[in-house]
Amino acid sequence: MKLEQTTIVDFIKNPSLVPSYKPTKLGKVRLWTKAEDDFLKANWDNSTSKEIAKTLKRSVESVRFRGNAKLHLVKREVRHFTDKEVNFIKKNFDKYSVAELSRQLDRGVGVVRIKASRLGLKKGSTPNYWNKDQIHILKYMRKESFPTKVIAHVLSRPIHSIRNKTSNLGI
Repeated sequence: MKLEQTTIVDFIKNPSLVPSYKPTKLGKVRLWTKAEDDFLKANWDNSTSKEIAKTLKRSVESVRFRGNAKLHLVKREVRHFTDKEVNFIKKNFDKYSVAELSRQLDRGVGVVRIKASRLGLKKGSTPNYWNKDQIHILKYMRKESFPTKVIAHVLSRPIHSIRNKTSNLGI
């Protein structure tokens, strides 16, 4: 059977007739129809990819790829983070959950998580600088020969932090 003589029904019954068809582990490849493309174009800005995928009975990845790469659709304008919002995230990332930050910023949880990641933030990664009182306590406890483990407990710091600071201070 020649390709020119094949009908859509033939393609549905035998997908291997499509020249570029390759069976996948996930199942048969379903070609996009004009009606699906029209639906995608009409709903691209007003619906999420997940909603469109559910309606069309396609995967979210398939909908996004079709919209972006094939139909050159662009989601509505991106709302960039302001300097004030970035500083708020930096200052409060260790204090609040990502869900709480997103609520306070009126942003999606995923968007805040990605921004924090791009800023290099991780939970528990905010620098814990030494203040004058802590250095004074450290010097006193070292002078009185307290064990490093006890000093770490008193100052609520890891043992390696105590060792590094004492080394840097030469005590």
